[in-house]
Amino acid sequence: DANNKLHNRIRTHLFRDKEVDGGEDIIKPDSFWRSFGFNVKERWREDGFTVSYDSQYADEGRELILQLAREFQQAAIYEYGMKEHNDFGENQRDILWRKVVWCDSNKPSGNEEQFEMETVVPPESEFSVAKVS
Repeated sequence: DANNKLHNRIRTHLFRDKEVDGGEDIIKPDSFWRSFGFNVKERWREDGFTVSYDSQYADEGRELILQLAREFQQAAIYEYGMKEHNDFGENQRDILWRKVVWCDSNKPSGNEEQFEMETVVPPESEFSVAKVS
């Protein structure tokens, strides 16, 4: 479908080789995997992907992803990170946070939504299960 074709174009751009494809040299992601966003209340699910960069290249990687998201007309991206050394009584645990970063000009750039999660457990819904063709 059109969404998968778009993701393939973005992935090709992320992993392009300057020597082969020309253009400027870019920082390539450390990891790339399929993922998805969903909203149970609004009853939607959209397949996508997650990209990870080494911490020393995180800022450059973030800027590249935002540039690509705008170029390929994505409304928003999810940004993930860790909040380190939070105190939960006797147990020291890190917190995973997720921020919605809007790329669409209809949403003001200062209107990011941030959520913190102690654990990430998929909810039990039809939207958290991959569609099998």
